[in-house]
Amino acid sequence: PATRKFTDRTEPQAAFQNAYLDLASRMPGSNNSQILTYYGIGGIGKSSLLDKLADNLKTQSAFTEKNNGKPLFVSLNFEVCQEDVQVLTRLRNIFSDSYGWQFPLFELGLYLYGRSIGEDINLPETKTIAGQQAPLVRFAIDMASELPVVGPFLKFFSLMDQGQAALRTLLNQHKDMVQQFEELSPTQQREALPGLFATDLNAYTEKIKTPLVLFLDTYECIEERATTQGSAMRRDYWLHGDSRLIAETK
Repeated sequence: PATRKFTDRTEPQAAFQNAYLDLASRMPGSNNSQILTYYGIGGIGKSSLLDKLADNLKTQSAFTEKNNGKPLFVSLNFEVCQEDVQVLTRLRNIFSDSYGWQFPLFELGLYLYGRSIGEDINLPETKTIAGQQAPLVRFAIDMASELPVVGPFLKFFSLMDQGQAALRTLLNQHKDMVQQFEELSPTQQREALPGLFATDLNAYTEKIKTPLVLFLDTYECIEERATTQGSAMRRDYWLHGDSRLIAETK
C-alpha cells in the first residue's frame, strides 16, 4: 500500500545529501557543522523522513561512497528527555553503546557539578554518570570522592597502567580545563558541560573521515518545557549557542 512506502520529500532528501557531501569533502578534523531543520504540522511525516534519511546513509551510493558503508549517526527523540544534562547523558550512552566511545571529561565534569549542587554521588541513580564503558573512570570517581580537590585526583591518572594510556593522555591534556571547571559556580559548571562533551567527542571526530550525523526528533518538546527553565529563545542554547555542543564539535 502507498501508505507503507516512503514517497516524495525529494527536496528535503536532496538538502540532506548536499549538506552531508559538503561536510565529507572537508573531512577530517573540519570545524564546520551544518544544521538542517525540517518542520511541519503533526502527522505530516517528519519522523518518517528522519528514518528515511538514516536509511539513505546506509543504502544509497552517494553516501556509501563517502562512508564506506559504515555511516556514523545517532538518533534521539526529545519526547524521551528534553533537559540539557539528561540529553547529554543519554547521548553519551548512545555513543558508548553504538561505537564504544568514552566521555571521561564530561563524566568528570558531571561528577564535579553533582558535587557542587550537593548530590549524593554514592546513590545508585547517580552512579550512572560514570557509564558502563568506562570502568577506569568509575574507579577514579570513587577515589575522587575522598579527595578535597581535583588536583590530587588528576595525579592519580599518572599512575595508570599502560593499557589506559589514551584515556590518561586525554585527561592530562585537559587538566587545566578540569581545574578551571571546578572553580566555576554550579550554574557556570552546568553551562560548561556541553563544551566538555564536545571535547570528548572531538577525540574521535578529529580522526574519522566520515561526517557524524545527529538526528533530533520532536524538537518542539524543548519549547514546551516549563517557563521556569528560562526564556523560550534560550532553552536550546546549550545545543547550538556559542561555545556549546554543536559549535564546539568538529
